[in-house]
Amino acid sequence: MTFIRPFTATPADIDELGHVNNAVWVRWIQELAVAHWAAVASVEQQAAYVWVVTRHEIDYRGNVSVGETVTGETWVPAPPKGARFDRHVRFIGNDEGVKVEAVTTWALCSTARPGACCACAPRSPRRFCASRRNNPACRGLEQQPRLKGLQQCSNIFPNGLVPVCAACARGRSI
Repeated sequence: MTFIRPFTATPADIDELGHVNNAVWVRWIQELAVAHWAAVASVEQQAAYVWVVTRHEIDYRGNVSVGETVTGETWVPAPPKGARFDRHVRFIGNDEGVKVEAVTTWALCSTARPGACCACAPRSPRRFCASRRNNPACRGLEQQPRLKGLQQCSNIFPNGLVPVCAACARGRSI
């Protein structure tokens, strides 16, 4: 199922080159993905889980100026691999040209255990990104204070989640 939503560039979205900033495209990818999840997931699923992005691969193919509208399309072409799946995204301009295409990888996190990401692979339920102190592959969280337990995560990150580092998303064990 392809999910579709329009986006219109505001003056705040425009960079010094006069077109939508690359960071705005990433924000729009996030907003499109969240809207898709809200449209297809049950209330119970939305309360129990949240998806966090672990990887973006983005191709910028065209520019969009202030006031222009693009149509965002997203779909998930294959079933999840463990707690991860790839989402495809495309933004199409009024000229029917593709402005941005992306493939993003997402990981499932539990809202019941703040800071705990679900298993990166079904065979290893103990893989948590917050356990970087035991996982030398988790270099992406080095700027954060050393975590002594998952309970501290909600004190560090207001939304109760720890970002998933790329190493954990690839399924390296702790």
